[in-house]
Amino acid sequence: MSSTEDSVLSDLRSELPRRKKCDRTRPVCERCTKGRFKCLGYDNDPLESPLTEKVFGSTRTLGRLDINDPAPTPRCVETPSATRAVQNQSSSRLTGPNALSRNLDDVPSEDAKSRLESFNDSENSILSAGALELMAKSLSKPQGLSTLAQELRAFDGVWPQEHSQSLVRARTFDPGIGATLPLVIQAEIPRSLNVNARMRESYFTFILSEYETHRLRKFFRSPPVPISRGLAQRMKRSNKMLGFMYLGAKVFEVLTEKPKDAASDCCKKWIANFDRQVMGRASSSPSLQESEDRLTGLLELAYLTFLVVDTVAGYAFLKRALPLFLQLVSSDPELWSEKGGQLTILLPRILSTSRYEIRRFVFYDMMCSLALGVRSLAEYDPGDPPVVSYPPLPMEIFHGIPIEWIHIIGHVHTHASDWSNLETQTLSWRPRISDIWGEESVEVVLRMAIQESWRHTTLIYIYMGMCGVNSSDRRVQASVRQIIRLIRVVHDSPMDVHLSIPCLIAGIAARYETQRTLIYQKLLSFRNTHIWILRGADFIPVLRHLWNGLIQNSYDAPISITTLSARLHTTKTIEKLLGFLPDGDRVKTQIILLSGSTTPFRNDTDREMPLRQESNFFYLTGCDVANSHLMITVSPPTVASNGPEVKSTLFIPREDPLETMWSPPPPTLEAARSTHEVDVIAYSDEFDKHVAGAIKAGETAVHILPQTIQFPTLPAPLLVALSASGANPPPMIKYLLPALHSARLIKTEYEIELIRQANAISSRAHEVIMRVLGKDVKEVGGRVSTGSKEVTAVMPGQWRIEKEAEAEAIFVASCRREGAVHQAYMPIVASAQHAATLHYCCNDRAFAWGPVNSERQDLATQPANGHAHAHNGTQNGHGNEPTLAPQVLLLDAGCEWRNYASDITRTTPVGNGGKFTPEARAIYELVLKMQEEAIDSLKPGLHWDKVQLQCHLTLIDGFLELGLFKGERADIINSEISSAFFPHGVGHSLGLDVHDVPSASKPEAVTASSSLLALGPNITIPIESADHPSFYRYLRLRLPLATGMVLTVEPGIYFSPHLLAPVRSSPYIDHELLAKYESVGGVRIEDVLWITETGCQNFTMTGKSVEWIEKLTSGQA
Repeated sequence: MSSTEDSVLSDLRSELPRRKKCDRTRPVCERCTKGRFKCLGYDNDPLESPLTEKVFGSTRTLGRLDINDPAPTPRCVETPSATRAVQNQSSSRLTGPNALSRNLDDVPSEDAKSRLESFNDSENSILSAGALELMAKSLSKPQGLSTLAQELRAFDGVWPQEHSQSLVRARTFDPGIGATLPLVIQAEIPRSLNVNARMRESYFTFILSEYETHRLRKFFRSPPVPISRGLAQRMKRSNKMLGFMYLGAKVFEVLTEKPKDAASDCCKKWIANFDRQVMGRASSSPSLQESEDRLTGLLELAYLTFLVVDTVAGYAFLKRALPLFLQLVSSDPELWSEKGGQLTILLPRILSTSRYEIRRFVFYDMMCSLALGVRSLAEYDPGDPPVVSYPPLPMEIFHGIPIEWIHIIGHVHTHASDWSNLETQTLSWRPRISDIWGEESVEVVLRMAIQESWRHTTLIYIYMGMCGVNSSDRRVQASVRQIIRLIRVVHDSPMDVHLSIPCLIAGIAARYETQRTLIYQKLLSFRNTHIWILRGADFIPVLRHLWNGLIQNSYDAPISITTLSARLHTTKTIEKLLGFLPDGDRVKTQIILLSGSTTPFRNDTDREMPLRQESNFFYLTGCDVANSHLMITVSPPTVASNGPEVKSTLFIPREDPLETMWSPPPPTLEAARSTHEVDVIAYSDEFDKHVAGAIKAGETAVHILPQTIQFPTLPAPLLVALSASGANPPPMIKYLLPALHSARLIKTEYEIELIRQANAISSRAHEVIMRVLGKDVKEVGGRVSTGSKEVTAVMPGQWRIEKEAEAEAIFVASCRREGAVHQAYMPIVASAQHAATLHYCCNDRAFAWGPVNSERQDLATQPANGHAHAHNGTQNGHGNEPTLAPQVLLLDAGCEWRNYASDITRTTPVGNGGKFTPEARAIYELVLKMQEEAIDSLKPGLHWDKVQLQCHLTLIDGFLELGLFKGERADIINSEISSAFFPHGVGHSLGLDVHDVPSASKPEAVTASSSLLALGPNITIPIESADHPSFYRYLRLRLPLATGMVLTVEPGIYFSPHLLAPVRSSPYIDHELLAKYESVGGVRIEDVLWITETGCQNFTMTGKSVEWIEKLTSGQA
């Protein structure tokens, strides 16, 4: 046979598939390469992976996903067919970075060269340029592959082994893979991975699992076609599409596993980088397929931005997608028509098209225009109503919005039809009932309720958008009432997210406090819902603005969030109270009596002092009026009622004409009714009469707070009358306070918003302090300066900080400037060794920038104005030695917002050019590590004792590393000497009080001897906590964490002579080294955390890394 014929037959053989696929259990062979057969892979593997593209005769496989970058961009590698066969045969082996070196011994030298060529791209390779150079040099050596394999194994030894938890989870579809992939789990995006056929299946499975988990369960209806089919088709289209979907899957995963702030920061970077790297590479003349891919990508980025940031940010991506949308529509004659020489987009045809990207753009466009109050980006021709049957179009399946409503909204935007015709169409619409027999009837009812709410949303939009009426129109109010009723029907259901826009439209038109309360609560409940394109909570500020501007009954009636939750708080308290009562008392009529705070006066003067309402009274009333009272009656349930009948009566003082000249008068009854959520409002002088009437009505049980200095007392005549009454037992103080504390322990969404705002204001005030400290900090000696050697005078109104008092003044002023009237507690402003006093309250020392001389006696040697712990130079155990620079400033301060507290601590460097000293930096970084580990562990069910123990263990490990502790770790733990440096609890509950609800936070502290409810021993405390009692001695919280709790995490390390005295002789301490650290004084870092279903959310926004703080305090930012 001639050589030509042999070549032809050889080429023919190369195109013939093998008769039998390879067996996965057999060793990797090379027959495909040597025999030039076309390999069919393994049994049960697909002939062509869904992530493989054919490109001009070669196979273009997804070479790697560079997911170490903030945006996981897919990159591709052209692979020769011979090399592809070896890769297919080797797919059961390890496919990570060290897979190449493990298989080199089995492959001939000439084939290894061809294999390495597939990686010879410094941009796309999973190996660095240095590793490629190493391979090239090794292949040119006589010893060949043996040396190459050895050197590559050495290179693999330092390869960063980082793998994604999601990828490990995705591999569970093949039990055989886990045994061959030893992975280190780390909650980060992995580095570059070589993706062969099986790895492509891993990505495919991971994307499907995340999309189905986070989107399918929120669908309005179960789709008639499995979601995986559509996702698979999109992923097969191009590697760019795969990259977008992988980004979406990673965002879904992070939103589930991380706290909101951390997830948002992480995902925003991914989205921005993916947008820059992928979407920024536009072709000068893109094909229709490329344009469709880019449109899909921008819509996916818009959707992810809706979830991660807010609606407005996602709308920016939508505007960028408009040209691509118009290009695609203009290329399809079925989607447009010509009228008057102009092309118009036919809305009915677009709504019914099978092209997913075009439908998706229109839906986003219409919903954003509806919610943001802007015109749609594209001009649509509404045309005739689309004909819709069952099953409905995909858009309705996904989002629950009938297609007819979108069509009518298009008419409203264009005024292309008479409003009465649109009203008729809307009223005549009938919901489409599912024909699935196995569907739960409850789900059918919920779907009908959601679609009915959309009917009334559309009617409100028609009336207010086309008829020129306002929210007072009776038709508008009728639809608002219907939406309110339907919101109550769809309660705590996964489908209630589809009520976002009906809630928003109803909120715009709502005129009554009860309606607004329900709408506000529902919108807030959508905050953590990561599926709907419009987050209801984004529009709460709009509703507040609209509600604040309404004029009712000839006076301005501003709405206050604090008043909205009073009824809900009352219900929670009554439920707790009835649960505590004995059976015999539970059948009686319960009467709750409270008095609010009285107007405080400075001693021996007639000057009023700032009023801060008593927390429990405010919790049940939302009332800040001094000298007020509250009576709540709870009648036992009857046959006709579903539960107890509750009636709350608020008593406010009458206006005194003689006092009005000096002080603002109290509100009138009419004004109070519009701002307080109670059933009846009367004057305070009628309080005794109302109480007497309620007691005479039947057998009652009266509950009051302990009549101590901690709480406002009831009027003395009323107390005497209640105690002397023979018909009923005297008032009980045992149950009410525990019931209130138990109710207040778990915060409502209203309270969360107020606490969030308080912490936002305080966070900015802390940052102001750091920036002022950093202002002109480079002056000689550490003082402020303009750069010259002469100290410039401080001008009036110019903020400079050289004393603790000045830091306090600037912090309080910053809070007042943002509307915060009260501080949640007296600020703790402690410099240097003063920071070792936990609740230091003098705040009167100047910072010492150098040795104290006779001219600066105010720095450290003067008495502290009569305080018990006067700083006369002996407090810190150093005799009369002065406080030297550099030092730290510990600022523990937080304001209140509408009576709800914040509590933030930051420790910053003072002197030393705004930088920490080595000792201060070491202690600060250790405290920061203690806090970060504690925050990372927070989740429902975790007992607070375990957080406290973890902080002590981290401190001990850190001191061992620094050399401050010596000896065996176990012995140091048992000695409990860490309590001398970290004596307090790691945090506490926070709410209306900074140390909130103590009887509920630490129930074992409440005993029968305290005259309160004896809850018995705290059985939740872990048994092992008894091994180290000093670790938990001062804990203010000893419970398992629960969703809705708000608490602080505030570890600290202190060098207090008082606390160190008992351990001065400890053999586990290096006392000589300890002396170098004692000048640090104390370091504490404190944030406010909200416990969520999946972890926690940090409300504190002030930075705390050493780099961030030093950048501000050194004047570099």
